[in-house]
Amino acid sequence: MVRLLIALIAFWAAPAPAADALRVVTFPNAKALPLHAGIVKGIFARHGLAVQLSFTESSIKLREGLGSGAFDIAHLAVDNAVAMVDVARQDVIIVTGGDSGMNEFFVQPDIRSFADLRGRILVVDAPDTAYAVVAKKILQKHGLEAGKDYTVKPVGRGELRLKAMAESRENAAAILNLPYTIQGEQLGLKSLGSTVDMLGPYQANGAFVLRAWAKANPRLLERYIAAYVEAVRWSLANREEAIGILVERHKLPRDIAERTWQALADPARGFTPDARFDIQGFRNMLALRAEMEGGKPGAPEKYFDLSYYDRAMKALPAAFPGGASRIIVPFQPGGSTDILARAMAQKMGERWQQPVVVENRAGANGTLGAAVVAKAPPDGRTMLLVQAGYASNPSLFRSLPYDQARDLAPVSVLASGPLVLVVNPSLPAKSVKELIELARARPGELNYGSPGTGSLPHLTAELFNMSAGTQMTHVPYKGSGAALADVLAGRVPVYFMNLVLSLPYLADGRLRALGVSSPKRTPAAAQLATIDEAGLRGFDMTTWYGLLVPGTTPPAIVARLREEAARVLDQPDVKERFAADGVAVVASTPAQFAEFLAAETAKYARIIQAAGIKPAD
Repeated sequence: MVRLLIALIAFWAAPAPAADALRVVTFPNAKALPLHAGIVKGIFARHGLAVQLSFTESSIKLREGLGSGAFDIAHLAVDNAVAMVDVARQDVIIVTGGDSGMNEFFVQPDIRSFADLRGRILVVDAPDTAYAVVAKKILQKHGLEAGKDYTVKPVGRGELRLKAMAESRENAAAILNLPYTIQGEQLGLKSLGSTVDMLGPYQANGAFVLRAWAKANPRLLERYIAAYVEAVRWSLANREEAIGILVERHKLPRDIAERTWQALADPARGFTPDARFDIQGFRNMLALRAEMEGGKPGAPEKYFDLSYYDRAMKALPAAFPGGASRIIVPFQPGGSTDILARAMAQKMGERWQQPVVVENRAGANGTLGAAVVAKAPPDGRTMLLVQAGYASNPSLFRSLPYDQARDLAPVSVLASGPLVLVVNPSLPAKSVKELIELARARPGELNYGSPGTGSLPHLTAELFNMSAGTQMTHVPYKGSGAALADVLAGRVPVYFMNLVLSLPYLADGRLRALGVSSPKRTPAAAQLATIDEAGLRGFDMTTWYGLLVPGTTPPAIVARLREEAARVLDQPDVKERFAADGVAVVASTPAQFAEFLAAETAKYARIIQAAGIKPAD
């Protein structure tokens, strides 16, 4: 027993195993975000790594340092690895990707086109780097040759290229990357376009090491790659903290840091998901270099070895949903659907440690955005967030660019809430009952407003007409702002509107509330009776928000997405955020949403037919 106690005491007293030191070097720009995050958030430490992060402002010094053994791993433009192999004859291998090139061709404000660069100066970092090669190729495509039509001036890294352009208009053009593209715009410089748009995708950045070092330290390298991938996921999923790191470590103003993070998180132009290496993009880069240097591109395989990455990813838990995701909002930014979508995207991204972006695809009562999702790959990474008007589209349009029942699969009703029936105080009706009596006594004379034909307030008012036996006349407006203005002015006395937006006008007496459209009272205004309570039994017309995916999405993915949405909706701050918009969390199952959507679609069809609304072509 004594021996056992001594052994346990010795075990507890033993120091923790020392972390393996790794010397990592990179440029001091925004693409270093995952490296900073991996250190600050302890991601490298959890993998038993003590990363010693160094910065250099010279590609040549970085190559020399890696070649001499001063650094173990370099994160930089992968053309540096190509130069080390082809020029310095050092056996270097690329082991991860990084990004696909977040670079733009910037010029002075007096430059209207590439032709205006004739006789001017192009600033580059160094003559043989990717930035220089890409810039020369772009200018060659526009009929300009280096040395003959313009002068090439090496000045160094992106910050120095920006500084050179800011200090002298003689320095007419440069390729800039983040955050210098954003700072360039603030200085009055302008972009002639993205290098990827001009030349096609290419593998811009990645991690590379000496092959001998990798062979001597395979498990160490694989642990580092796994930790780096986790750090990339964290950086893309945790917006606010990541922006804070950019502000602190790179001394960026908050607005520039926010725009920089947004660009880094863009799945099309930002960090490659999970730092994957784009082999085709790398081939494009090699072909471009060979074309500009007058040779033949080398075999891509001699420059990289992705076996370390593959083993690292097998050991790393698979991330759901397997890459960057997007929520399509089929309306303009700033509306309630957009606000709720952005709240969901932020929380989903935090859970998944992967970017979730919101895309606004407005038009045709939401059908344009819905069509995008209907045709998207059924992998769970493209979602559609709609509001109640979605159920009216099959009746409002003669034909849709998709089959709403077949091509879009319900995931969950996220939240719902009532509209409120308001009147201008000049109207003598002080209750739903009095409004009905007044409308019946003056058939066709009493007007109600709406944001437009087929909108939820319009259909709610028509359901009221049907249920109460009244004949109030519809006055459609182009948007809720114009409708509300006329209701406040008394020109149109009756209106169904968003509850939260109505509260200030109810408080100061400019509007009078008669009841809410939901079957139960709402916590946001519990003093308001329901229209059902007021005598129109069964009256139920709510604004709701639902999540859908492409129709052929596997049921297992649909179920997982519903589970993820429910977990997000269960967070107290999300509930508070939704409550502030006058809606309560629902988090229905896919089956419940499907049944509800069928009932809503049928109800809207009846209202639209009874109201005599003709479907649009």
